[in-house]
Amino acid sequence: MNFNVINLAHRTDRWFHVCVTFIGHPVVRFNALTHPTGGWVGCMQSHAALLKQLMRDDDTGMYTVLEDDCALLCSREEFDSRWPKYKAYLTAHQGEWDFFSGGGVYIIPNRIVCRDPFIIECDWSVCTQFVVYTRRSAKTMIDYAAQTEWDTACDNNLARNHRGKIWLPYPMLCTQLENNASDIASTDQQEILWAEFKKAVETLDKFVKEQTNG
Repeated sequence: MNFNVINLAHRTDRWFHVCVTFIGHPVVRFNALTHPTGGWVGCMQSHAALLKQLMRDDDTGMYTVLEDDCALLCSREEFDSRWPKYKAYLTAHQGEWDFFSGGGVYIIPNRIVCRDPFIIECDWSVCTQFVVYTRRSAKTMIDYAAQTEWDTACDNNLARNHRGKIWLPYPMLCTQLENNASDIASTDQQEILWAEFKKAVETLDKFVKEQTNG
């Protein structure tokens, strides 16, 4: 399962960051698209174009897509030990989930799916810096990008179309890179997002504590 990375041609710094962060994993670069409407539309259309290519060339039904500002919430050694377990479990349980997010915000946890690897099913979670798509969620992204008008961001659309079929690792694996200018969000928006990632970590901690009686 390749890590397919969306990366603008001029952001060689971000590509270097991803290669170093995920050294030892099969990282494949995808040239990101741009759009005059704004970076968020280009990001959405990049996901869609990449997913079209993957669905055409790969019959596994699972597609891992990273944005080039993906950063680890854990050490590289911990990621290397945990990721193979998640990959194996996701493969064995296709049909039970629609997309797996390495880390999200505004999360609404539903239940504990498994404890080894630890997976929590959520009714809501957004952010697309690390996503394992199925054919179902890939089609959602592709169809939304094909529209000419959008009423919300693509990660919100993804969540609202797959409520209750969103899986997250616990603890979360990934966040967005801090202290590095976003190609989409303003500095204020980034600060809000990083604060929400911290809240999401706390939300999952509280949920797991309640579900496991401490």
